[in-house]
This record gives sequence, structure tokens and C-alpha cells, in this order.
Amino acid sequence: MESLAELLALTEYEVGDLGRAGGRHVVGVRPKGKVAPPCPYCGHAKTWRHGKRSRYVSHASLGRESIDLDVTFERFRCPSCGKTHTPKLPEIGRRARISDRLKSEILDMVHYFKCAIQEAAKWIKVSWGTVWRALSWERPPIPRPCGSLDKLKNLCIDEVFFRSPMRFFTVLSDADRSTVLGVVPGKGYKPARKLLLSLPLHVRERIDTLSTDFASGHKKAGYKFLPNVLVVADRFHLARIARRAIIHSSKEERELAIPAVRELRRLLDAGGRRGLAMLADWLSYWRKAPGIPANSPLASLVSLVDEWQMEIEGYLETGCSNGVAEAINRKIALLRRKACGYTNPANFIRRIFCLNPSLHPEG
Repeated sequence: MESLAELLALTEYEVGDLGRAGGRHVVGVRPKGKVAPPCPYCGHAKTWRHGKRSRYVSHASLGRESIDLDVTFERFRCPSCGKTHTPKLPEIGRRARISDRLKSEILDMVHYFKCAIQEAAKWIKVSWGTVWRALSWERPPIPRPCGSLDKLKNLCIDEVFFRSPMRFFTVLSDADRSTVLGVVPGKGYKPARKLLLSLPLHVRERIDTLSTDFASGHKKAGYKFLPNVLVVADRFHLARIARRAIIHSSKEERELAIPAVRELRRLLDAGGRRGLAMLADWLSYWRKAPGIPANSPLASLVSLVDEWQMEIEGYLETGCSNGVAEAINRKIALLRRKACGYTNPANFIRRIFCLNPSLHPEG
């Protein structure tokens, strides 16, 4: 039969009996060995024992039973400099209330198995704050994207709302695997530039498409930092802008806007060479169509399509869209609502990366 020390995986501690306190199991442990360590401040070889201390540390559970360690350790005093110190405890960080094994279990549950923070806390029977401390301090706060970047070819970039007054995050995602690659505060050209430059040069040279939602800063950063990229305008945003052109038009202008929008939607559905020919005909006609006021919603729509003609043609050729980024933004908005908002941007970014699927490297 295994000993209690083996069950708890505490090889460098002397383990006492198992008891209960406050509805939880408590095990008394103390580090093995009683050799006085040298002073970490002045390097003096001999130090004196200076009393004992004890601390409760949350440890991994046995089944559904939570285990707390009552760690008893000695303090030492240097006769040379007069300072007191505590030697480093094995498997427990400095002033930590969580053991390394519990941190590893929490990271596995949240990152590898995509378990929610609250559900992980209920399963291990610890507080929500304990889970957050395990995720935030001892390991890198933001994990790298799952798998390898060698197969990365199609990107999506979009903005997600964080909190008022008008704070946004820019999110870069992999369109093929629906994973978050990077999150940077802000919106526009500078955050997009920072996200794209975070990718290695050999990866950026291999990117084929970058889907965006008619944001000029994203388009500028894509053409500048992705050498062989084709920037693709999202068709769903174009359809929404076209619909708003009908809604905001006056009664007289609507008679022109409705057939223009219907033809635009037909060419988006057609795609391929037929869609490209229809787009050229649509622009050549509506650029010079009579009876369109200069500041009307229909004139703004024609101007937008004219400005983004090459990117819309990129959609008609490839069929790529910003749907993956919008789906990720929907999940991010749900996270924000469930948490009743975030005040710390770093915590919000860490939680966004928990949306990624399994972080096991691809074989």
C-alpha cells in the first residue's frame, strides 16, 4: 500500500498524520534535513536557528477531497550581518499559499481541457482567487497559440470592446484553426502593427490572406508588414453597410439604393470570375449614375466600394471572410458579461487566451 507521502507526491517532506480542520483535510509536513544553510545576504557559512514558523498551503486533491498542508519550517539568523531568512521550501514558492502540483493541475484543467474558471474552483474546492493566482503569477501569463506556426497561412484581425470610455482591444486570430494569436490594447494601425511584427519573419512571408472589416489601419499594416499577403474585405460587413445605406436614405433616394444594394449582394453571392465581372460593371455604372446626391448614403457606399475594390476582389477570388474573428469576439463579449466587466486589462487578456483549444503541440 502506498504511503501518504507517495499519494501526495511529497518526496522532499516528512509527512505526518491526516486530520481535518474547517471542513478540509490537513496534513502536517516539514522539510527533510536540518542542515543550516549559508546566509543569502552576506554569504556567511554558519547560521543559527531562529525559531519555527508554520503556514497553510493548498495542495492537490485526492479524488474530490481537498488537501491543505500545514508546513512547519525553521528560520535562521546570520551572526555576521544579523539578518534572518527562511530557506527555499521544495515544491512551494516563496510566500506561496499554493503548491506547485496544484498550480500544474489548475493549468491543465483551464488551458488543456478548456474548463471554466468557476468550474475548476468547484472541482478542486478552492476559491476563485486561488485559481487566478495559479494562472497569473508562477507561469507565463499569456500562453503561446496552440500547435505550430508552420502551417499558418490565413489571418483574421478585428477589434473587441473592453470598457468605456471607448477602450478596445485588437485581436489577431488564425482563420484555419480558430485560435487567438495575439491581443493588444487599442485600435487602428499601431496595435495591428505590433501584432503582425510579433510573428517571425519567415511566418509573415508565408501568410496568404488577412481578413479585416474595412479598417484602414489594419489594411495599411497588412500591406506593409506581410510581404505576400492579399488583404480581404469581409463580405458580411459590406452587406451590413449596404443595408444601412437603404435604411438611412430618404424616400426618393431609396428608389435608387434598393436596386444598387440588391445587385451588390448578388455579385457577392456569385463570387469567382462572374462576381469579379459583375463588380466591375457595378462600379462603372454607379460611379456615374444620375440622380445620386453627393452626400447621400448611396454615394458613400459607392465611394467605399471604389476605395476597397481590390480587397473586395480578394474576397471574390478566395472566399475568405472575417467570420472566425467575429465568432471569437462573440465569445469574448460573453466572457466580459459573465464576469460583469474587467478592470484589469492583463486579466482580461489572460482569460481571452483560455478560449484557445488544446495547447498540445501538433504531431
